Amino acid sequence: MYHPEIELVRDTAREKLVLAGVPDAEGDIEQLTYHFLQNSGDDSLARFIDAVESRSKRIPLGYILGYAEFDGLNFIVGDGTFVPRTQSLPMINALCSRTSSPVETITDLCAGVGPLGISLMLRLSSSRVYFVEYNKTAIGYLKKNIKNLVPSNTQIHILENDIFSVDDFLSPAKLSDIVIANPPFVPNGRASLPEFSQHHPQDAIFSGEDGSIAVRRCCLLTKKILRRHGIMGIEHHETHADIVRDILATLDFRDIRQIADSDGKMRITTALNS
Repeated sequence: MYHPEIELVRDTAREKLVLAGVPDAEGDIEQLTYHFLQNSGDDSLARFIDAVESRSKRIPLGYILGYAEFDGLNFIVGDGTFVPRTQSLPMINALCSRTSSPVETITDLCAGVGPLGISLMLRLSSSRVYFVEYNKTAIGYLKKNIKNLVPSNTQIHILENDIFSVDDFLSPAKLSDIVIANPPFVPNGRASLPEFSQHHPQDAIFSGEDGSIAVRRCCLLTKKILRRHGIMGIEHHETHADIVRDILATLDFRDIRQIADSDGKMRITTALNS
């Protein structure tokens, strides 16, 4: 229990976030409390109140805290980055469960600040990771997260390029054991939470009329760089499940499996290269 004055402020803050339509107001209040009020200070309460005000304007929680937790790790984030989502964790779990041999090389397409590639690398003790990202802001934060979280003996390669550029830019990453991707997949104009539609970089959210342009491209690139019998995983919109299955089947992938993310939406596909 907190001091009665603090509890009153927390109750008021919680009500403010609920009225603003914040999806998990209670969870956000707990995180803001931990971040701003766990250590008392002259300005801690004022900073907490300011943070609640920002969150009520639907500024992403990660931007306010300066980090986002994913798979037990804190990833540094900031304005102009895509904040890691715990909804992607089932893809990490699925890829790990399908791996029965040492994994030397991982490629992370549309890497953002690096949560998928770094998490997978740490779980599988991989020795080499390629991160593919073109957004300069994201790359800056990716480098910080690599410095903070990745063992110094890991070979790290950041390929600063757009997945829609020339095909051979991925040649250094050929014969990857695992390729993982979380491309933008929301259809243009589709209503979404203000955190995404107003504050996240739009090219990390939307991808064409039906949202599948980047997803299709990632599937094609994966085929080019994944070794024989290698494993791939991609996150996509729930309306893309059949599209992704058909594309992968056409590309001669096998054992195609589709699972739900942590919200229960069929947004994850994994498969083996032939």
